Amino acid sequence: MPKEFQPLSVPPDALEKGGVEVLRASVVDGAVSVALRRSFDDPATWGRLLIDLARQAARAYALETDLSEEEALERIRAGWEAEGLDPGGLN
Repeated sequence: MPKEFQPLSVPPDALEKGGVEVLRASVVDGAVSVALRRSFDDPATWGRLLIDLARQAARAYALETDLSEEEALERIRAGWEAEGLDPGGLN
């Protein structure tokens, strides 16, 4: 991993229309480091946001690897379930 922080670009629609950043996640020394803003009145909205992120990640894997989008989403789901078995899994 590079020693210098490698931020992503702001999405073009957010630059054009404005918005509020709700989540920033980075990998630091092999662990995930997260900053987030509660942002939603109903916590269920986070569930919708997380599944949308999983689908976008699966599409990225399908574009950049030999995995299909379905295979990548299944691997993401398996990781989600494995992490859910560790009640002390917060960083």
